[in-house]
Amino acid sequence: MELFGALLQGKQPERVPVVCKMLDQGAKEMGISIEEYYADGALVAEGQLRLLKKYQHDVAWGIHYAARNAEMLGAGNTIFSESGPPN
Repeated sequence: MELFGALLQGKQPERVPVVCKMLDQGAKEMGISIEEYYADGALVAEGQLRLLKKYQHDVAWGIHYAARNAEMLGAGNTIFSESGPPN
């Protein structure tokens, strides 16, 4: 928070914040399928916490896959692949 707070105040932080967009990697870290991972927000949170601990970056992502928005609007044909994000 201090790093981003300094930026928002127009100050130079002590170091550049590291923002790694790691979403699907949490499933692999936990040894579960992408579909199982995204079916439970608690699993996504756990995966993000494990990635933070492992790589020491500065941001955890609280979002799900992009196709989730379409699912919430009624689309029901999401394809889950172990080699990439759901589509």
